[in-house]
Amino acid sequence: MTTVRSLVFVAWLYLSMALFAVGLSPALLLPYRPAMWVIRGWAKFVLFGLRWIAGVKVEFRGLEHRPDGATLMAGKHQSMLDVIAPFAVLPDNCFIMKKELMPLPFFGWFAWKTKMIAVDRSAHAKALKDMVKQARARNAEGRQILIFPEGTRAEVGAAPDYKPGIAALYRDLDVPCTPIAT
Repeated sequence: MTTVRSLVFVAWLYLSMALFAVGLSPALLLPYRPAMWVIRGWAKFVLFGLRWIAGVKVEFRGLEHRPDGATLMAGKHQSMLDVIAPFAVLPDNCFIMKKELMPLPFFGWFAWKTKMIAVDRSAHAKALKDMVKQARARNAEGRQILIFPEGTRAEVGAAPDYKPGIAALYRDLDVPCTPIAT
């Protein structure tokens, strides 16, 4: 039964991606907030399906301890859920993401419209400098910057291999850093 529920949820997930991306793409013509609402609505829709199809309940704990306004949030990237879930509960988040995702139809367009920070990981020092510059601009807008300090997905329980981005952001942004986990 678990396999069937999982397969139905995966179908739900990808169908919802297609429906939201295509059906709500006119939001790309509006200012970035309506595009964020589309992403937030999709994230809530996915979590609804996860709960009622797959039987997985996602809980958000400690939100009352999250600073208001501009902040830096850091977590371990273990699954696709690490990217989806924050959109359901954070008012104005901004992910630091790999630049390779930007050309993807709909996904990249929404990432661009919502001012996500794309990092060219092959550019090393230049990428770090550009990331900090963009993060300063997003923080000036009062947004929450989300980063996965290891720069990619990591196995559960794996020893961390932190990249220099988190330290540079913490040093240069002068905002609280809140750990997050899924």
